[in-house]
Amino acid sequence: MVKKIVTMSLALVMVLSFTACAKEAEETGEVPPPTENVWLDSLRLIPIESDTLRFGVSINDLRLLRSALGIPLPAPDASAKELEAYRLQLLGGKDGTNWLYPDHFSGLDRYGDAEEWQQTLGFTWANVDQTIRAGTPAPPHYYQAVHGRFDENTIDQAVRSGPWNDLLEDVSYKGIKYYSWGADDGQFNLARRSGVRNLGRGHRMALIDDYILWTVYTDSLKKMVDSYQGSLPSLATMEEFQLLAQGLAELGTYTALFASPQAGPLEKTMLSSLASLWEGRTDDEVEHLLRELFEDSTPLEPYRALATGVGVDERGYFMGVVLVHADSEAARQNVRLLEQRLQEAPSAFTGEVWINQIEDMEIKSQDRLTLAKLYGDIARNWFEFYTDYDPLLLHK
Repeated sequence: MVKKIVTMSLALVMVLSFTACAKEAEETGEVPPPTENVWLDSLRLIPIESDTLRFGVSINDLRLLRSALGIPLPAPDASAKELEAYRLQLLGGKDGTNWLYPDHFSGLDRYGDAEEWQQTLGFTWANVDQTIRAGTPAPPHYYQAVHGRFDENTIDQAVRSGPWNDLLEDVSYKGIKYYSWGADDGQFNLARRSGVRNLGRGHRMALIDDYILWTVYTDSLKKMVDSYQGSLPSLATMEEFQLLAQGLAELGTYTALFASPQAGPLEKTMLSSLASLWEGRTDDEVEHLLRELFEDSTPLEPYRALATGVGVDERGYFMGVVLVHADSEAARQNVRLLEQRLQEAPSAFTGEVWINQIEDMEIKSQDRLTLAKLYGDIARNWFEFYTDYDPLLLHK
């Protein structure tokens, strides 16, 4: 049976341990150079905070997806109909069988409209190679960005002639020019709703190199700038996240979730989430049922951080899993324990053991990493298992 443990949260420990990095970067004023790892490059935008560690960072790399599935880019003069067809190719059709986690700013989610995005922001998803989202699962307290092939003049013309131009302000922060629309309060203005601003909120937008940053609050945008320039420690400076990025690159996923471990104890947040799905049961009843479900299943050895993603190879779609441990012995133990857990542990939502969603699997250790490829329907759960508190990777 899982025992409740009272500890200092990993998120707080990580935030405190990287305070020195911020001071050193601020003194040198150096912008960290890009790396050869597509995941690590974009993690430079995301500051180390309890929310970015707890709720994680989700990234879709459309370059890797296009390469894996042979999806061609649309022509520069592609019509709105052709762009929509391309969007559906990326998603895997209307059923979304490529298992992306479509973000809003790129236009890949259900609000996406090629003509509106072009007229309002000066780009569409055809210009995007990577989407980044981090922080709390609901607006307005999160970070969004896209990486791709953008034309600064086209974007400038669009934001000056498009909707909300009556509220547009040109602002600068640490040498970076950015656009600011509306009050910096996150309040709804339903009279000004659109596809881009589906709740009628004001936003801030900045172009840095090949990235476009998009936030509700000015403070959030400034933190992204500081992280990218190195005056605030980013997730890319953390050894655990560097190792996670290396692991995902080896597995060959085209999506990524970077996060702190799934909690060992059955937290109240987990119970509340599940209780909302199991209608008619109280939290106490859910907790009792969960303990019955997990009493005979094997928890993993503790690990320091996790990454998951979905990829595809000659054997089909797979869920990639990377766990970072304190030492290589724990990583080796979790090879056996993860396979055992998949055989024994049920999903909290279906009540069925995870192995029923798996057609094949490869699990190995590499120094401090446990690396896994899980083939089959489980691939669709690469993101939701974490955000929905389904304790697939529960540890001691």
